[in-house]
Amino acid sequence: MKVNVFLIFISIFYILCDVAWTTKLKMICYYNTSSILRPGYASFKTYDLENALPLCDVIIYGHIGIQARTFKPTSLHHQQHQQFALIKNLKMKYKNVKFILSLGGGQDSRRENKYLKLLESPMAIKEEFIKNILKVLTTYKFDGFDLAYPLPKHFRNNSKSTNGSNYRFEMTKLIRTMKSRFHKDHLSLSLTIMSNTNVDAYYDMPVIVDSLDFITLAAFDYSNPQETPSKADYFAPLYAPDKHHTTTNVNFTVQQWWTHHKLPFEKINLGIAVFARTWNTTKPLKDPKMPITKLLKGPAPGGYNTRTTGLLAWPEMCKKLSKITNVSKKNFGSFAYRPASPPNKQGLLITYDDLDSIREKVKFAQAKKLHGIALFDLSYDDVRGKCRGERYAMLKAIKKLLN
Repeated sequence: MKVNVFLIFISIFYILCDVAWTTKLKMICYYNTSSILRPGYASFKTYDLENALPLCDVIIYGHIGIQARTFKPTSLHHQQHQQFALIKNLKMKYKNVKFILSLGGGQDSRRENKYLKLLESPMAIKEEFIKNILKVLTTYKFDGFDLAYPLPKHFRNNSKSTNGSNYRFEMTKLIRTMKSRFHKDHLSLSLTIMSNTNVDAYYDMPVIVDSLDFITLAAFDYSNPQETPSKADYFAPLYAPDKHHTTTNVNFTVQQWWTHHKLPFEKINLGIAVFARTWNTTKPLKDPKMPITKLLKGPAPGGYNTRTTGLLAWPEMCKKLSKITNVSKKNFGSFAYRPASPPNKQGLLITYDDLDSIREKVKFAQAKKLHGIALFDLSYDDVRGKCRGERYAMLKAIKKLLN
């Protein structure tokens, strides 16, 4: 009898440990530093960042760029150095938060081929690049560096084959050398992979995985109006809704990284967006279901404050959702639409993740025992509490689910 009681106790202990483990996912917060330049209440100030920091385990500052000829790191807006200078004090106030600097991230659009040229450069040039990055990290007291390396994308049905064996080799040298140089200063190294990046052409994952602390998969934007202006689809479905989405869903993306790229689940952050993608429509959608391939007319105008074509931040979107038709499916995401009203007003189609679909993704990440959930990005959340009277409603919802 004593043996049975002991076995029952041990079984319960391991079950509880397993449940506890699933709650230990990290909260990774991406922070677009250029959001301070937005007009009005969309301007994201330091005190806005401080309101979010207690909810984050890691904050990733995006982004710096590089100069075209020298490959020296360069700021992408005039207030960036001032923002970096505040990190020392922020680290003293928020001792449990790791501050990481990110390169690229689609923000550095000046002569984009310079990033490929850096890979093509001799090792001495790469060493100088790493030396300069290390100087920035240590000067501003960052805890690590994130490579959101700008690379050519391949979009479904529009991809061109790329002979990437040489790029893979050069990227491997860059990452391994960088990790080696960072070791003395105890700096982390990570990757951010944007959707539709031709990973096989540039990353030899089984070889570099041990040099990386984690990898964030930006598992959204499977369909966006800049790339497919006349076709709309689910923004970030968790599972494949039908045979047309077998590779364009979160589950496939994560499984592919595990099986094909040999990346352990515990090194993966699942990226979730708190913004929406938008298309103009020319006529009413009679039988709206995804994908939508008719009656679309490219990206819709940006929000009043974010002013990015084809995109709405969460507070900009929620105001529109109360006035238009919504279709929500927790495993696929949501979309909403407003019919056109000729002759002057175009219709609108919005694709996004709502709280139900985000909840399913957090449960998915917990079941897979991933490293964390990454929110893209803080400045797109309801920073002022305009929608529900609660600041950072999406970040808080995700944090609550993780706890």
